[in-house]
Order: sequence, then structure tokens, then C-alpha cells
Amino acid sequence: MRFCWLRALIGLLVLGASSCVWGQQAGFRACRHAVLGARSPKLVSPQAAADYLRRKPNFRIPWIHRYLVSLFTTPFKEVGIVGWTDYCVEACAVGAVVHADRSVDGFYTVDLALDSFAVQGQSTEFAKPRFIRAETRGPARKQAAQVLRRGGDARICGELKWDHDGFLEIHPRQATQVEVLAGPQPAVAAGDPVPAGEGTPRR
Repeated sequence: MRFCWLRALIGLLVLGASSCVWGQQAGFRACRHAVLGARSPKLVSPQAAADYLRRKPNFRIPWIHRYLVSLFTTPFKEVGIVGWTDYCVEACAVGAVVHADRSVDGFYTVDLALDSFAVQGQSTEFAKPRFIRAETRGPARKQAAQVLRRGGDARICGELKWDHDGFLEIHPRQATQVEVLAGPQPAVAAGDPVPAGEGTPRR
């Protein structure tokens, strides 16, 4: 965050346009350095953030994007072209892994079907299914790639950001911010006995 002005300068020099605006939104400080993309919402409370959670999971990133296109698009996002707005608060999401894929741009992308969502330690409420994407990098990426599997349960914490493609994301950086809670549930075929005490797999 402290280098927001530097990213803006790089955007001006390399791409010809960028902006960096600092603001205070009732405790949600935002650094905007994206020039193009969906406008980021003003989040005035943790519950307001929960209201912007996705109603459906993000699409799984196509392999051609993960292994080729992202090499060209991610550098643009880093300097503000359809990039991210950082709200400078930590969010934590707990839920089942819907997608988990690595890309050559350095990200390991995880989509969660949420059981719970908290911002700055404050829990939020949602009555219907909600989803969020986590973009892990650095030590968090290595941890996510090693322990997270589709269908397993995970807890992921990190910076709350607005992706200017039009949705909220969590960006963890440290390995301790990615935690596996349970492995994928085994499939139970019709007619197979269910072990006593386990019941029907939740997902």
C-alpha cells in the first residue's frame, strides 16, 4: 500500500495513464490505482462487504488464460489497468473449495463456497449461498498449492480487494493465512452403507 504512488508512476510512464487515490470510508481506507474496469463499491462496514459477495462461484479460469494470457494481462493489472482496489482491511473466509488452480503469473486461485465471512474480526451474515475468490501469492501460494483440494474445507485470510473485473477477492500473502480444515469428502454411491456417526457428506 505504501508504494501505491510508485505503481501509479509506473503506470504513467509505461502505460500512459494511472491514478492513485487515497480515501477514508468509515474505517475502510481505499487505494485506487485502476484506470479501467468495474467501479469499486464504497464499503462502510463489514456487512456492507458481505453484501457484495458473489451469488454464484467465479468461473474456473480456462487453461489458456492460466498458462498464456495471464502472462500479458497480470502486469497490466499490477499497474492499474483493470487492476485492484485495496480496502486495507483483513478478511477471513471459511468454506468449501470449489476451484483451485495455479497460473504462470505467480497466482494460485481458489474459489470458496462460504460457510462464514468476517472483516476485521467482525462476522457477517448471509442467508443464501455466497462465494468469494482468493488470489494467493508468495508463501501463501505455496501453502495453498500443497494443501487445498477441490471439495475440501479451508480457512483463508488476507487483504480484502476489489477486482476491477467486478468482484471482491481475498489476497493472502503468508502461509499461515491459508489453512485446510478438512479434506475432500469421499463419494458415497447409492446403496452404499454410510459409516455410523458420519451421516451424509455435506458436499
